[in-house]
Amino acid sequence: MLENLKPYNVWKYFEKLCSIPHGSYNEKGISDYVVQFAKERNLEVYQDEVYNVIIIKEASQGYEDKKPIILQGHMDMVCEKAPGSDFDFEKDSLILEVNGDYVSAKDTTLGGDDGIAVAMELAILDDDTLQHPRLECIFTVSEEVGLDGAKALDTTPLKGNYLINIDSEEEGYFTVGCAGGCRVDISKEIKKVNKTGNLVKIKVDGLKGGHSGVEINKNLGNANKIMADVLKMIKDFDLISLKGGSKDNAITRVCEAAIIVDPLKLSCIEACNAYYKELYKLSDPDINITYEVVGLKDVQVLNAFDKDELIWFMTNLSNGVMKMSKNIKGLPGTSSNLGVVNVDESIKLTTSLRSESIKDKETLLKAIKHMAALCNYTVNVRGDYPAWEYKEDSILREKMKEIYVSMYGKEPIVMSIHAGLECGILSSKIENMDAVSIGPDMFDIHTYAERISISSVERVYTFVLEVLKSL
Repeated sequence: MLENLKPYNVWKYFEKLCSIPHGSYNEKGISDYVVQFAKERNLEVYQDEVYNVIIIKEASQGYEDKKPIILQGHMDMVCEKAPGSDFDFEKDSLILEVNGDYVSAKDTTLGGDDGIAVAMELAILDDDTLQHPRLECIFTVSEEVGLDGAKALDTTPLKGNYLINIDSEEEGYFTVGCAGGCRVDISKEIKKVNKTGNLVKIKVDGLKGGHSGVEINKNLGNANKIMADVLKMIKDFDLISLKGGSKDNAITRVCEAAIIVDPLKLSCIEACNAYYKELYKLSDPDINITYEVVGLKDVQVLNAFDKDELIWFMTNLSNGVMKMSKNIKGLPGTSSNLGVVNVDESIKLTTSLRSESIKDKETLLKAIKHMAALCNYTVNVRGDYPAWEYKEDSILREKMKEIYVSMYGKEPIVMSIHAGLECGILSSKIENMDAVSIGPDMFDIHTYAERISISSVERVYTFVLEVLKSL
């Protein structure tokens, strides 16, 4: 499918990677492929017990005295698919499509985030004609679920402290800092009671969704939060089940509820639909809140106390941008995203917290724990990762800026982001690390509309080769 695209080797390896299932926690296949790639080329390679890989290629002739350069990307991808799709991320190969300047995958996420970094690293390692210092290529696992691979990585084989992370989504942007964050699982075991009444299914749909870090400030609707507001408006009902979202780092697009209610009390749903269509007419114009009256059923529902507590908790839980950055104009400083709701035999919620400030993150986490305690909910914090602080005296950043200007005649945009990057963790492991994150243009990442620009990949790859040659 991609054999006519340039750079040929990058797209060749990207297509191969797309044939290997590699969702988070399912990276063994792609990790073993990367290890085999290194062994076939007699390159120094390390694979750890969680399947992180480090490949080292010594400097080309004339570059032996140059400082080593670390190239880094992650092997896992976010697995999202279109409603109704029967695609199995555990065993199926992605079905790639080329439309104009874009590569995408049919009905699923593409995994350009961050398969394109892995493909670029493999293409560079495979090319013996390139001029470069010692290359130390890192391939991590489980980035999308808490940067777990970077946390487990043993950096002992590394000699360099210049790090080029290829996990950004906008060409011409140099990311030099990121927020820290964590995931918060909130749960409670419940006992249901029998109920007979009219079963009604409610659905919040048509939202765009998106990355809960990069796009949290775009006023995108969160289906979980909207559903909580809708249920609060209905008031007199019994809750059977509630389900929305599957990834805490994605803004929820769809949420579905099953309730027992008198159909005469559902007129408020039409009012809610009109209200939210107006509220999100610019960011989510296709939002739609619908309901279906199934009929009289004997079911099990949450007891009234648990139901009321749940609706109170969901409607009052912080969501979206809490505070803007103190350091960078227009950048979120602290945020929360209620990404996953699953209520059936138990209550399970997951929210993602991000902040440039350790203090602000802890303050927000403390508030959530306090709310949860009022409802006797259990709280488990996981995937905690540090912020990556801006380095005032970055030699790498300034040299890369010079090279970029010489190639393209304009300055790159230097920025920090609200999303998490592995650079924060790696900076705690690599002494005096000097890092820049770059990447080609990608759109709608973490959704089944994800696509990557072909021409941008070529430009970014060419730039990386020039950096390796010029540093």
